[in-house]
Amino acid sequence: MNSKVPQDRGLDGKNVKDNEISNNAEIDEFYLSIYQGTTAAICVIEVLGEGEYLYVDLNSPCNAWLGTTTESFKGKTPQEIFALEDIATILQTYDDCVRSKKAIGYEKYILVDNKRSCWMTTINPLVDRNGKVYRLISTSINISQRKEIEVEQRTAELRSTLAKLQQALKSEELVRSITEAIRDSLDEKQVLQTATKSLTEGLKLECCQIELYKYEGSITEVICEYPIVLPDERGIHRQVKDFPELYARLLNKESIHFVDWLPTVGHRQQRVTRLVSPIFDDRGILGNIWLMRPKESIFEPEEIQLVQQIADQCAIAIRQARLYKAEQIQVKELEKLNLVKDDFLKTISHELRTPMSRLRLAISTLENLLEVEIGAHQSPKINKVMEIFHSSFKKQNQLVDDLLTLCYVDAASKPDLWQEINLPTWIPQIVKTFSLGERQQTLQLDLAQDTPILRSDAKMLKRVVHELLNNAYKYTPPDGHIIICTNNTPTQLLIKVINTGIEIPIDEQERIFDKFYRIPNRDPWQHGGTGIGLALVKKLVKLLGGEITVSSQEQTTTFTIAFSLN
Repeated sequence: MNSKVPQDRGLDGKNVKDNEISNNAEIDEFYLSIYQGTTAAICVIEVLGEGEYLYVDLNSPCNAWLGTTTESFKGKTPQEIFALEDIATILQTYDDCVRSKKAIGYEKYILVDNKRSCWMTTINPLVDRNGKVYRLISTSINISQRKEIEVEQRTAELRSTLAKLQQALKSEELVRSITEAIRDSLDEKQVLQTATKSLTEGLKLECCQIELYKYEGSITEVICEYPIVLPDERGIHRQVKDFPELYARLLNKESIHFVDWLPTVGHRQQRVTRLVSPIFDDRGILGNIWLMRPKESIFEPEEIQLVQQIADQCAIAIRQARLYKAEQIQVKELEKLNLVKDDFLKTISHELRTPMSRLRLAISTLENLLEVEIGAHQSPKINKVMEIFHSSFKKQNQLVDDLLTLCYVDAASKPDLWQEINLPTWIPQIVKTFSLGERQQTLQLDLAQDTPILRSDAKMLKRVVHELLNNAYKYTPPDGHIIICTNNTPTQLLIKVINTGIEIPIDEQERIFDKFYRIPNRDPWQHGGTGIGLALVKKLVKLLGGEITVSSQEQTTTFTIAFSLN
């Protein structure tokens, strides 16, 4: 690279040796004054060849920037002036300007004399008559201070954004923790106390209160307060009409942020900042959350939104707690009614015992009298009447027995008389005592011979099987099938009573075990019934340690009793 400065050219590119004087000396003088008077750093760069550049002149601001003089700067290359990490970018910019023959601007931090500063530079090419770039004029302005301000602004914005994100995360965590805490309880007062405590600690409040409306919204009562300050305002009632402007906005579901005067000891008052957020849902206004801070501390919009979210969660929790309380009251009332009903059934069943005994005696006496007075000459009508007496008495007596059994089975403990029962031999004996009547239904037994031995109360189990057979008989059409089968799984022994010809709707299958419940329009053969049998079966099976279920589809109903093999 030729490092010597051509001495035969001036700043305007003309031959100095020829001493050609410009025809426009005043214009040259004007440009020269700009060159020397501007605060921008200007330097003149000679283009020696492709990728080869030489500094030939610079003005005073450029001298100040580089910390040098024009004489010491002249004749040096970029490699001799700038730091190694900046050379590639500077040379690339010069090359781009020479190739494009257009001005190029850029911003760059440049290291000179161990000091890095930011410059906004514009490179302008000078082109000769042959269209060749022979010189570059570099104009630079130090924008380090502006960049520092921009960096500070961006840093401040980032810090502000980060603070907002941290506050949002903190708020989200606070809402989540309060929501989980109040969701875990169905006690209204405990829920609200948890909310006030969490809000006070999470938002660094001086005090937080929750009041609820009473008497159709005419009065509010402070339910909870945290921390408790003097005087303690819990239980205090406020008349809504005494603060019409305040409560009008709250009842309109509007949060209120204001400065208030707070009475203190010695009849003095201090100013505080308050935020009141209404607690409401789609069914109406429930109450308000009152928050208090020192007068110089306001509530930010994000905090107001957070409190509104907590108020929404409180509304849900209050409704749930009140619904649960109402349900508990209903449950207790139903339990009382059940006790009254059971006592009534027990009493009426006992009262029926005496007339039933007398009726049995009367029927027996009547039969004896007829035998003595008429003997073998009794007419068929008399025999039919006596059959009706016996049948009606048997049904009535069975009803009384069922009622008494149903009343006492709830209070009974597990049966004491356990015995081993071999179902494949025991069930056929039970079935022999059951009559299918005149309907000509088919009773089938499908008893697995490997059925395990069952330890149970034989008398109770017999009652269960008889009730299920009786139920199947009532609801199986003529020529239908009734099947009793046994089998077992690895963990259970199963007894099934199956009948064909009728189907129980899915929504009725659970209710058929309720006391006195009868499926509407499901008695085509008019057998009648009281709705006691299946309720009694379920209670007896439970007492025996088993479980009974029902399934019904495709005109087939199956009752399954399951006993654990363990």
